[in-house]
Amino acid sequence: MTWIHPRLLPAKVLLLALVVPAFLEAQVLPAASVAYPILAQGPWARPAGMGNCSIGLADDLSALHSDPAGLDLLQGMETALAHSGGIGGGFTETLGLALRMGGVGTLGFSGSLTDYGSIERRDSSGVLLGTYHPMDVGLRAAFGFSPGPDLHLGIGTHWIRQDLDGSVEAGLAWDAGLLMTPGEILRFGATLRNLGLETGGEALALELALGGSIRLDFGKEEDQCLLLAVEGGYGAQEIGRIGVGGEYSFRKEYFLRVGFARDLVEDLQDGIKGLSLGAGIRLGQAKLDYSFSFQGELGNLHRLSLALAFPEEGKGKGSSDLSKVPPGNSLPPGTVTLPGPSATPLPGTEDKRPVLMKFQLSFEGDLTAQQLLAKGEEKWRLGLQQEALDCFLKAVEKDPDLDRAWELLGRAYLERSLESYRKLLERHPENDRLRRWLDSHQRK
Repeated sequence: MTWIHPRLLPAKVLLLALVVPAFLEAQVLPAASVAYPILAQGPWARPAGMGNCSIGLADDLSALHSDPAGLDLLQGMETALAHSGGIGGGFTETLGLALRMGGVGTLGFSGSLTDYGSIERRDSSGVLLGTYHPMDVGLRAAFGFSPGPDLHLGIGTHWIRQDLDGSVEAGLAWDAGLLMTPGEILRFGATLRNLGLETGGEALALELALGGSIRLDFGKEEDQCLLLAVEGGYGAQEIGRIGVGGEYSFRKEYFLRVGFARDLVEDLQDGIKGLSLGAGIRLGQAKLDYSFSFQGELGNLHRLSLALAFPEEGKGKGSSDLSKVPPGNSLPPGTVTLPGPSATPLPGTEDKRPVLMKFQLSFEGDLTAQQLLAKGEEKWRLGLQQEALDCFLKAVEKDPDLDRAWELLGRAYLERSLESYRKLLERHPENDRLRRWLDSHQRK
């Protein structure tokens, strides 16, 4: 099921992201002082380098803070460490972890510590009485899942503790988000952040945000990519914001970013305030990102993130146990269609090179078909997939009526095929259609 026809999306997605926040700004909400500044901070360098347009980028661990629905796009376990600093001597340290739970969804966690540095304490006459050291601590948990094709949902919660010169307060807030991926190049998301009760007479930083992104591949063999994103939001104190950003990537290894984000009520004469620049490099499973943001009179803000991704291993790497398949013709015909020369191409892979698998048939002397079948099952359990396939092929050649041999042969081919397409997805993680195709077969 496709929620919105892809041909109608590019203009509508970006238009919604711009118009809805402007409409919300015209509504009347009670003004309030916002508690817990840590809630308004995004610790990750990649979205910060693109003007904090994080909803349209929600495909890595940063989705934990921007749109929990985006966690469902992760392909396995991911962990990241982020550092922010530069304003008033303060800093924020964040550690995050996300775990893919098969076809069910992805669970994410993070912890943050914000140190605002030393602040002078003065009396009503301005006499210096000393200094104090305010700090915030935050813990987050979120879960992203997919109820159907092209749609991802997420819910999250976070606990915050604030220590301001010996006055300690704590609060609990909730996030909810959705992410639509109706095409390979488009994404659209919405998030309601920091839904919670007032604490100590101050309101949480409640915000409704919308965002979208579009990806354009070009260059030789499409080894270059331009990602454009836009995001708008409306939150407490009747403040609306808007941001735009872009990311250029080369071979999915080198990244350059630029973004601009401003509150709509600010004086726009200070044009450089809100401008962000960023860069990144991927080395195998590791990715290092950096961003530099101009904050006007407050100074400048640096962010540095280091992430490690561990994609799920394919079941065909010796971990499958064909002995768990019930005997007999237990796999209904037509349950899975394997791609082949005459099959319909997999979604999202029409322009990709076909996967070539070569199987060599070995002769096993005078073994019967049943003996070859048993030998093949044992080989598979030991992780010797190619030798197992040889045995299954020889078994069906000797006895074409041996249903069990045909069943395990088909299962073995399927596992090898899925492994090949998992490898393809690792090389092209942005291919959402291929990811959904693999997830659907994993659930089967």
